[in-house]
Amino acid sequence: MERLRVRELHRRENLRLHAVESIHIQHTVSDNGCRLFARLEPIAVVVRDPHSVRAFDMAGKEISFPSLGALAPELVEVAD
Repeated sequence: MERLRVRELHRRENLRLHAVESIHIQHTVSDNGCRLFARLEPIAVVVRDPHSVRAFDMAGKEISFPSLGALAPELVEVAD
């Protein structure tokens, strides 16, 4: 199972930083027990100031906020 989550990193007066992270969880069950494998990977950083909301990938390249918001609906709250 893979999903995206949004986590607030920093909040100061007129500036907010949010991390968009990919979470991948997989488990297997056998006669020997249960195994859980998990991976947490940063995908993007969202910067919100009074004038705009901008998103950047982990290489620092600006990416489309609406397309990122389509993948992680929680980002709609960031834009408000």
